[in-house]
Amino acid sequence: MRSPDRAASLAAAIESALGIKVEQVPTPRKGQFDVTVDGEMLFARGGNPLTRVLLGAGFPELEAVVAEIRERAARS
Repeated sequence: MRSPDRAASLAAAIESALGIKVEQVPTPRKGQFDVTVDGEMLFARGGNPLTRVLLGAGFPELEAVVAEIRERAARS
C-alpha cells in the first residue's frame, strides 16, 4: 500500500473513532509520515528505509494512534 493510501486510511479511521477532523499535510520528503496533535509529534516514519528497519520507524498502528490521542484529550 502506498503512503498516501495509508495516510488517508489512518485519517479516516481517526475521524471515525474519535469524531475529530484530521488534516493531511503533504511533505516534500518521499516516505515521510508524521502524526501530530496540536503541533506535538506523536508518531513519525522517516523516509530512510534503513532507519525504518533498524529502529522500527514504520507506519503507526491505528489503535496506538487513537489511544494516544484519547489519552491526551483526557488530560486536557
